[in-house]
Order: sequence, then structure tokens, then C-alpha cells
Amino acid sequence: MFSTTFKTLFAASLIGSTLAHMELLEPAPLRGKTNPNSANVVDYDMSAPLAPDGSNYPCKGYLLDVGSSAGAAVASYPAGSTQTFKLGGGAPHGGGSMQASLSFDNGATFKVLKSFVGNAPRNAGNNAPNENQSYEFSIPQDAASGQAIFSWSWFNEIGNREMYQNCAIVSITGSGSSKLDSLPDMFLANIGNGCGTTEGTDLEFPNPGAFVERDTPTSGAQTAAPVGSCQAQQGPAPAPQPNPQPNPQPSPEPSPEDPEDPSEDPEDPSESVPAPGPSTPANPMPGCNQHVVVKGETCNIIAAQYGTTAAKIMTLNPTINSGCTNLLPGEVLTLRRRSRIMRN
Repeated sequence: MFSTTFKTLFAASLIGSTLAHMELLEPAPLRGKTNPNSANVVDYDMSAPLAPDGSNYPCKGYLLDVGSSAGAAVASYPAGSTQTFKLGGGAPHGGGSMQASLSFDNGATFKVLKSFVGNAPRNAGNNAPNENQSYEFSIPQDAASGQAIFSWSWFNEIGNREMYQNCAIVSITGSGSSKLDSLPDMFLANIGNGCGTTEGTDLEFPNPGAFVERDTPTSGAQTAAPVGSCQAQQGPAPAPQPNPQPNPQPSPEPSPEDPEDPSEDPEDPSESVPAPGPSTPANPMPGCNQHVVVKGETCNIIAAQYGTTAAKIMTLNPTINSGCTNLLPGEVLTLRRRSRIMRN
């Protein structure tokens, strides 16, 4: 006879296995059960994450429906308007962080309209059903008129390291012509691209954009930067992005007014300066111990240039906040442990 404890655990496992993950309900996603155009191609596993190797990125591979009746627009968004997207599902995995994005080039790039950092979806720490949760975002006033692809992407807090994405075809109306190139790219991780997230934390996007909604996770989790070879501005291909190989240079002798911490390895070649190339922006004041921040840079971008980590940069520069979102153009960062931080 099964013990009461075993029966309880077995029943709980059955219940857990039947819960759906989160999914986009509105705007109705490609092949979603709420999409009237998906009658013959419904994906009843819409809430499943993207493949770990990124083979069905973007949009679970459903952009092949664009141009057919199954890929007709399901919503019309006037430029400059405030809109909402709606989520459903029963397994919020403790929450996490998510982004709402638009693509004007059939999924080659997605530009972030708004980032939601922490407790996304809301009240996820309770693992309660999250049906019909609505989230606001805005369509830029200068957004190009015509067909676009709306993307909802999500990085869960608890469970396997995954990326979720559902996409919907929408129509933008107005007189604008901008493809939103000035906005940051949608963040990619956990899809075989060398970039990952940490379980038990809510993702702090390296470049969340100008519109960010933050919330405190009900689970008590903290936000954390991604790990691995991550880039704030990522392209469409989820291929691994190795760190550039630096060109070692000898470390200068410390001056009396700027001594090095003796606990730091004075001959650490991983922090030497790489020669500027086509994929490495030239530092306006190159030096072994300094980096001058240029517009658009993040800790991850800078770390990739010098063969170090964002965490180490933030440790050596205590004025940088935990998400590395307060970098200012012209700011001089320390790349080796020093007694002070210089600023313009």
C-alpha cells in the first residue's frame, strides 16, 4: 500500500505536469489557439520554450506563415498609441523578466518597446494561475506604417534555463517611416548563443531600453545580469559569440599618485587592450587601466573588449549600479584595481 506521503507527492507531480507554461494570448500569436487564422495549424503546445539550440528562433519557426492566410494581421496599432498584450498560463516559474518588441524586417531584428524586470508575470512567486494578465506598452510616434511582427519574450526565474517567445502579426498605422533602429535589440539567451541566465534570479537586461517597468519579485529573488558571452545588442542568429582575443600589452609601472592594489595580479594579460577592429569600437582614450565609456556601451560590451567580465568591472567601479544601467558617455572606468576612480 502506498504511504500517504507518496500519494501526495505523486498527485502533486501529476498536477505539475499538466500545468501550462506562460504564453501570449493577445495579440493572437501565430498558430495560437486564440488566433482565428490558425484553424488548420494550431500549436497546442504554444507555451513551450524555444529549442535549447535556438533552431526554432525566431517565433518558434512560425514566420514561414507570413504571407499566407495563417499569417494575416490580428491587430492594428496606431503610431503613438498605448496598447496592451495579454498573457495566460498556469506555470509562471516564480516570475522572471520579459520584453515587448517589434520587427519590421520579418524577424531579422526585434527592437525593444518595453522591458519588464522582476516579478514578470505578476504574483508569480505564488505559482498561481496567471490567466489574462495585461501589460501596457507604447508604439513610437514615428514607427513605420505597414505590417510588423510583435514579439513577447520571457526568461523564467525558476526551472530550466529557457527562453520563451511568441509572435503575432500586427499592422502599424500612421505616417511614420522609422524602423526603430535607435532602439535596443531584443535580448537573447539560453538558445545556444553562449549567453545564459542564472536560476533563482530575475534577469537584469543589459540594455532594457528607455521604457522599463520594475517590480519586486514575490519570491524574494534578486535581479542579476546574464552570464557567458552575452551582448546587449544582438542580431538574429543565435550562434555562439566568443570573446575577442586581446592583444597583450605590458602593464605600466604604477605611479605614486595612482598605486595599484598589491592583491591584484600586475601581469594579468586578460585585461590588456585589444586592437580596435570592425567589431570592437575604438576607445577614445585607450589605456591598460582605463576605458572611456561611449554612447550605447554596457558593462558586457566593455567586458568583451578587454577579455574580462561585467561583474569584475562593476566590482572595480563601485559607482556602477547592480544592473550597470547608469553608465554615462565620457565616464572613465577602472579596468584594474586602483585606489580611486577618475571621471571627466
